[in-house]
Amino acid sequence: MEQLSLTVIQLIENEEYIPMAEAEYEGQKAISAIIPDHAIPPIAWGHYKNVHTKAWFLTHFRPLKPFHPDDESLSEFLTTLKTLHKTSTSPTGQFGFHTTSFSGPPAMVVDWTSDWALFWTRELRAALAYMQRMLGDEDAELQGLVEQLVERIVPRLLVPLQTGGRTIRPALCHGICGMGISSLMMDLQCVRAERGVMNPGFVERYAREVGKSEPEADFEDRVALYAMMKEEMRRLLAKHPDGLAGFEGDLTPTGDHKLEEESAMDA
Repeated sequence: MEQLSLTVIQLIENEEYIPMAEAEYEGQKAISAIIPDHAIPPIAWGHYKNVHTKAWFLTHFRPLKPFHPDDESLSEFLTTLKTLHKTSTSPTGQFGFHTTSFSGPPAMVVDWTSDWALFWTRELRAALAYMQRMLGDEDAELQGLVEQLVERIVPRLLVPLQTGGRTIRPALCHGICGMGISSLMMDLQCVRAERGVMNPGFVERYAREVGKSEPEADFEDRVALYAMMKEEMRRLLAKHPDGLAGFEGDLTPTGDHKLEEESAMDA
C-alpha cells in the first residue's frame, strides 16, 4: 500500500505580502539543499490564475515534535547549524540574497554587497522604519540612538571584521531557526536571544566549537550591537566615544575587499 504524501498550501491574499510566496520558496529551497534532513524542500509557488494580486505557496507537510533542549538535542541542533553555516556558500561571494526575503512582515534589504557594515546598516534602518511605522508613534530617543550608533559604533565594531587581514565569510542562515526566511549573512555567532534555543549559553557553546570572528575582543560588543536594546546602545556609545578612530589595530582593507563608497554611515 502506497504511503500518502501530505502537502501544505499557504494562501496570500494581501497584495503587499505577495513577494513572501517567492521568498519562502527560494529560502526553503536553498536551506534544504544544504541540510535536507532538517528542512522541508518546497514544491512550488505562484499567483492565482488571472489574479496577480494573490499568491500561493506549496510545500511538503512534515509533522513536528516538541523540542526538549537537553544536552543530546542541543548537540544535534548545533551540528545541524554548523553544517548550514560552514558548508553553504554565497553565489556571488557577497552578503545578500537573490530575492527579497522577510523578517516576519517587513521585507529585508538584501541587495548584494561585500561590505558587512553597509549590509547590516541598511537592514537596521529598514527595520527601524518599519517598527516606527507600525507603532504609529516615532520614538525620538531610539531614532537618535540609532543615528549615533550608525555614525560611531557600526564602523568601530564591524569595519575591523574586514580589515587588517581579518575576514568574514557570507553563509546561509535561517531567520529564526524554525520558521524564518533565509538570507546570506555572517558573524552568526553574535546572534543572541535571552529565551529559546539561541540563548546566551547556547551561543557561547556555538562560539567555542565554531570560533569567534576576529577581533575576538569585540565579540560581546558585537552581540550587544546586534541585540538593538536601548540600554546596550547607551553603553556602547559611552564605551566607544571616538568610534572607529578609537580602534587600536590595522584598518587596511583585507585582500580585494574595499569599503563601499556609500559608507555605512550614509546608507
